[in-house]
Amino acid sequence: ELQFIDQGRIDRARRALVEVLPDEPLVAGFDVSGGGAAWNVIRFRRGLDARSFAPIRITGEAGRERSVLIGRAAEVLRAGIDGTPVAAMFVDSAFGAAIVERLHVLGFENVHEISFGGPSLDPHQANMRAYMWNRMKEWLTQGAIPDDERFASQLAAPGYHINNSNKLVIESKADMVKRGEASPDDADALALTFAWSVDRKS
Repeated sequence: ELQFIDQGRIDRARRALVEVLPDEPLVAGFDVSGGGAAWNVIRFRRGLDARSFAPIRITGEAGRERSVLIGRAAEVLRAGIDGTPVAAMFVDSAFGAAIVERLHVLGFENVHEISFGGPSLDPHQANMRAYMWNRMKEWLTQGAIPDDERFASQLAAPGYHINNSNKLVIESKADMVKRGEASPDDADALALTFAWSVDRKS
C-alpha cells in the first residue's frame, strides 16, 4: 500500500505560521480507544490552527473506566480550552457511542457521533474515515500542526488504495497494527475535526 499523506506536506505544516480569524470556531475530535496500547485522544483545531491548543491524551487502561472519559469530555465542553468555547465535538462511535449518549443526557447538544465505517459525504471516498483523512490531507497544504515527530509519523503511517468502485480506501487501524505500526490515535482525533463543516460564530 502507498503512503497516503506525503512527508513534504507534513513537514510544511510543522513549520507553518497561520492566522486565525476571530469568528473561527474551535472544533474537537475525540478518538476513543478500546483499551490496551491504544490511547484516548482529544485534539483541537480552529480553522488553520491545530497547534495552539494542546491535545488531551488518556491511556487505554485509564480509559477503561468510561466515567473518566465522560468527565474529561464534559469538562472540555463546559469550560472550553484556554477560555475558548468548543463549538462542536466529533466522537468516534466504535468505542465512543455510549460516551456520546451520556454527554447528550448531561445536556451537551454539540457532541456528534461519527462512524469511521459509515458512508462518505463525498462519493469519491469509500467511507467516513477516507473522507475525513482526505479533507485533512488537503488542509495540511495550508494548516499548522505541532512540530512533533510522533504525531507526524502517525499522519504519514496509513497506506491507501482505490477499490473496485474507484473510491479511496484508507488503511485500517487493524491492518496497520498487523504490519507493526502503532495505532494512529492522535491522527484519527485530528481527522475527526473534519467530519462536518462547523459554522463560524455569528
